Amino acid sequence: MRDFRWLTLASETNKNCSLPFVEVPDSIYADLKEPFNLPDGQALCVQGIDWHRETLHETSKGSGVFVANAPAAKKDGHWVGYYVELIFNDDT
Repeated sequence: MRDFRWLTLASETNKNCSLPFVEVPDSIYADLKEPFNLPDGQALCVQGIDWHRETLHETSKGSGVFVANAPAAKKDGHWVGYYVELIFNDDT
């Protein structure tokens, strides 16, 4: 399973901050500890994620149908994560 979070606690799953994860420096961890209720003595890992945005358009005007397709990976053996965010007007 691939983890697409920016930040996560070090664990066996991410091999204790092995690449693509990088351990967050202590000075930054200290700033995040209280607001996020982080435990003492456990490393926090960060990973770089390149998100991009694409606006979906109706398949035909007035149809109310929008289609989202998963993008292809740019290189063999690479993963692509995606999500579709739906925003509705407050009068719907």
